[in-house]
Amino acid sequence: MWLQLSSWAALAALFSPLPAKATSLARDAPSDSTNSPSAAGTFAGTWYTTWHNGRVPIDNIDWKKYTSVSYAFVTTDPDHMVSLTADDINGTIFKDLVSTAHNQNTKVMMTVGGWTGSKWFSLLLAENYTRSNFINAVGAMANNYAVQGVEFDWEFPNKQGVGCNTIDKDDAANFLLMLQEFRQNPATSSYILSAAVSDKPFLNATGQPMEDMSEFAKVLDYVTIMNYDVWGSVDGILGPNAPLNDSCAPSEYQHGSAESAVDTWTKAGFPADKLVLGVPAYGHSAAVLPNNAYNNSELSIYPLIYNNASQVPGDSWDGKSGTDLCGVPWDYSGVWYWTNLADESLTSSFINANGTPRDGIDYLWDDCSQTPRAYNRSSQVMLSYDDVRSFGQKGTFIQEKGLRGYAIWEAAGATDVLIDAINSNMTGSKRP
Repeated sequence: MWLQLSSWAALAALFSPLPAKATSLARDAPSDSTNSPSAAGTFAGTWYTTWHNGRVPIDNIDWKKYTSVSYAFVTTDPDHMVSLTADDINGTIFKDLVSTAHNQNTKVMMTVGGWTGSKWFSLLLAENYTRSNFINAVGAMANNYAVQGVEFDWEFPNKQGVGCNTIDKDDAANFLLMLQEFRQNPATSSYILSAAVSDKPFLNATGQPMEDMSEFAKVLDYVTIMNYDVWGSVDGILGPNAPLNDSCAPSEYQHGSAESAVDTWTKAGFPADKLVLGVPAYGHSAAVLPNNAYNNSELSIYPLIYNNASQVPGDSWDGKSGTDLCGVPWDYSGVWYWTNLADESLTSSFINANGTPRDGIDYLWDDCSQTPRAYNRSSQVMLSYDDVRSFGQKGTFIQEKGLRGYAIWEAAGATDVLIDAINSNMTGSKRP
């Protein structure tokens, strides 16, 4: 059954309000709406995921390192338009995050969608009345949790994501209509408005990346380019997870990079200072046989994965077995978060706390992608990841390209050394 409410106020009763203490920053949004060059290099963002709250509590993170944090996730819902996940069904984590971040003068965004939360975007935005109801629901939740902005992470318009999403050829057009109405609605017009996007613009009705994104740029304060998961075990090859550049790689290995993504988005009419670079505090691991792991005694940048139908486990957070929302069984992800990579108590890790490779680990810096990789000769597992050096390079790239800043996926996986490395190379950053 569709929830049809024409009044934003009527929907507000569905959500429990925050204590008044945290609401003072809720409308401090206009400073992020500027399109002036001074916005470049000033955004230091991250996401905080509800499912890692038990591993890295909110109080364990120094929010002063960031200018903005996004609560992940609010999901699309065919009955209520949007809803909280089972990890935070009562909104306790959400309220705590807002209160804690605001106390450290850090803005809070509410991210709607995500990989498993985008199923109903297409259906909800397809008609005028459902778009309006969707905006009302999002506005009500944003108001009641006292956030300063909303990020839409639709994965992906007119392209299948998790496997069972509703999709339509007019998704991008309907997305734009929703964003325009969101901007015009008096109840939502003052929120910071952003989107998490892939390395290419949204697909148009013919299934091709849009060549003109200028209308989106008019209504969005910024977009975050998710420059990670460029290569993974599903490809059968363990290439760089988050390449800064790939134009120097053989053509068959040019899957995308920060360089090509920024070039594509700016050519499509999105100003550079409205682009945020998404950076990963994690890497992908996979089984690689020794004969594929090396190329003339050096580690291979694009090695074949051994038996990629059976993924090797990642760090201690990597859970085995389950079923996704589409009913498809899932296995290990092979993901290693930097927090655990740098944890010397984990004997299966690849590096020491200072970032140097452990005994028995081979290391290679790839000058093309500007990322490292490591190989455990004993377990025959290779890791493609980011480290302090690559984060520093990404900070320099942001500064040189005049981008708005960065957003780290995700807060629980990052440590101060990574954050400081990227911040120190962005001269516009206001954070320590």
